[in-house]
Amino acid sequence: MRLLLFIVPLLFTPIAYSTEQIGEIYKIDGEEFIIEVMPEGKSPLESLYTFDEILSKLKLEGWCSANWRGYQGTWEVINNELYLVSLVKGACSENPPLVDPSSLFETGTYPIKAKWFSEEIKIRLSEDEYIYCESSESNEHMIGSKYDAIIYRFDSGNLIKKYNDKVEVIFDHKIEKCLNQQD
Repeated sequence: MRLLLFIVPLLFTPIAYSTEQIGEIYKIDGEEFIIEVMPEGKSPLESLYTFDEILSKLKLEGWCSANWRGYQGTWEVINNELYLVSLVKGACSENPPLVDPSSLFETGTYPIKAKWFSEEIKIRLSEDEYIYCESSESNEHMIGSKYDAIIYRFDSGNLIKKYNDKVEVIFDHKIEKCLNQQD
């Protein structure tokens, strides 16, 4: 009877769902891609300002669950230089308002060269392939994932390298369960 009292509530436990996030738009060579901003990615704008600074400067008030950041940037590589060509508030609406660039930059017009950006933009080419390890209990634990990507490396907004690679994301909080820890 106790077992039944334990199992029945589990059968009716609601399943947790999360909303897929609206990513940044990335344009290069006439093609359009999505920069994933969740869970491990970020907007190129977040290399210049913290998330809280962006919220404050844009005076964001509430947002939809698909755009918890409250904004969406469109980035384009023009003559091997990265530009912010538009930034909108509330990307969930049909016609989101364009952000006045002077609220974030010294100029009032787009496009804006991303001179501050000296990082990589990773564009996903494949689905996740999950990474497992074996624990002392002979159980397998998922500790991360990997996927194929095109990686664009920038230095002060200048595109310096483009290459294909496998991106690996390891969940540090899971790795201690492994017998042979990953590097």
